[in-house]
Amino acid sequence: MALYNLYAGMSGGFNSVTFRVQEDYETHDEATNAAEQLAKEEYESYDGSGGIMSYDECQIQVLEDNGLLDEYDSDSYEFLDIDTMVSENGLEDEVSELYADEQASWIEYYAVLAVEDTEQDEQIFDNDEDDLP
Repeated sequence: MALYNLYAGMSGGFNSVTFRVQEDYETHDEATNAAEQLAKEEYESYDGSGGIMSYDECQIQVLEDNGLLDEYDSDSYEFLDIDTMVSENGLEDEVSELYADEQASWIEYYAVLAVEDTEQDEQIFDNDEDDLP
């Protein structure tokens, strides 16, 4: 096991990549996957706002792209069972792929061995300054 510093955030004017946590992992890949999960959780906290597509919006986009919804009638979408329409038309994989692509275009993350990390100490110091009265 090795101690890793995990960094995660979003691009495009949202929170940039920042230090999140220090944890033990067996491999660098495991640590990087954990950092990716932190970034995805941040993405989900912005779902549907500021240009961030929610899963529901991805469903609607795929249905429109496949000619199953008329984009000009978008005011009535709230009355449709979008989940059922996606399922009945076998579009779950296409929706999941679009959502994953959307996430990937916004999130940033990485993991660094704690003993090699020169950035972490500086970020912790900067965060502590923000907490001062």
